[in-house]
Amino acid sequence: MYRLAGILLLCAAGCGGSAANLPTYAVTGSVKVGGVALPDTSVQLVPSDPTSKAKIGVGRTSPDGSFAIFTNGQRGANPGKFKIVLLSVTQMQAEQDKASMSYEDQQKARYAASDALSGGKAKTKGAAEKAEAKFPKVWGSAATSPMEIEVTNAALPPIEIDIK
Repeated sequence: MYRLAGILLLCAAGCGGSAANLPTYAVTGSVKVGGVALPDTSVQLVPSDPTSKAKIGVGRTSPDGSFAIFTNGQRGANPGKFKIVLLSVTQMQAEQDKASMSYEDQQKARYAASDALSGGKAKTKGAAEKAEAKFPKVWGSAATSPMEIEVTNAALPPIEIDIK
């Protein structure tokens, strides 16, 4: 009886190809608006196929606009096709509030249109304020994002996003 329970437990842990078992590959890049670095912005890689086993990869831009993606605490992204979603500082706070949602609910929320992305005034000053004020709404949702990338085991060059 215990042997059967142990076999079932091992199969449950190892069967089905969970995202935790998927490898990660380095994904880096930079974000600019009109040539100006966009700091403190969440860069998310959302699987293009909502039924994908790949997890959402997340990074945050540094003061020079550069970022690195992390998935499940590991540097890099799972293999697959992803839409690039950018979230402002204010929208990042809203996303953190959704952290308690299930994975499926998070996927649905990310595919929903984002009304808050450029609706308010930037809370930072200088170049970041100028960049955020010009930040197009289409980047705030996987459904409307104009950019898709494919992550494979081949080396991916840095992703250069310069929003005009």
